Amino acid sequence: MKQTSEKSEVPAAELQTGDEKDREQTGAQKSGTRGKNIYSRPSVKFSFTLSTHESQLIFRHTIRKINRLLYEIDVLYSRKIKDQQLLSQMRQNIENHFTEVERKIAADTDKLNARLVEEGFGPDSPEYTGKIELEVSINTPLMKRFTDLLIATDHLIMLADSCWLHGLTDSSVHEKENYARQHLVLQLYSLIIVSCEEISAKIPHQEQKKEKENEKADRK
Repeated sequence: MKQTSEKSEVPAAELQTGDEKDREQTGAQKSGTRGKNIYSRPSVKFSFTLSTHESQLIFRHTIRKINRLLYEIDVLYSRKIKDQQLLSQMRQNIENHFTEVERKIAADTDKLNARLVEEGFGPDSPEYTGKIELEVSINTPLMKRFTDLLIATDHLIMLADSCWLHGLTDSSVHEKENYARQHLVLQLYSLIIVSCEEISAKIPHQEQKKEKENEKADRK
């Protein structure tokens, strides 16, 4: 079966927070001048391939927002949130859910690998007609972890497809199980969104208080 692939790069600018975009735009406008508030953040380019339809859907649904959210969790909130204990609890909750999803995917992968070997097919992987090559900017450890999780999910679904193609799984069961695997990662994504919304609700009050304090200082 002939394979085709497409190269898809997610521009770093589209994965930036509003604050970061403003800083970079300000620096560009100054054209060579030293901007005091410009923050230069580290990142590395990471290339990978997704073969399955389910993992590609996860990528397209999450990637534009997940990079910004994880950057806020890892970096920005530590500057904006005074209640560091609350922030630490949120981070730990997200870490725990990451670990749980990773554990389930790893266990499912081992199970399908064992079944293929037992049936004499080996750890077989099918070919795909629409796999895509991707490149993202990794700017936090959590972003790298989410990307690795997406790759692991893609590999797991490839094994599930192999079981189906060899007649080891019924079509209706196969579709249902692959949907559950896809939904598992999307649940983690939803948790990250909710956690960020909860912690963000505490930022405006603190910033307003700081602005009032600055106004009082100016009057003196």
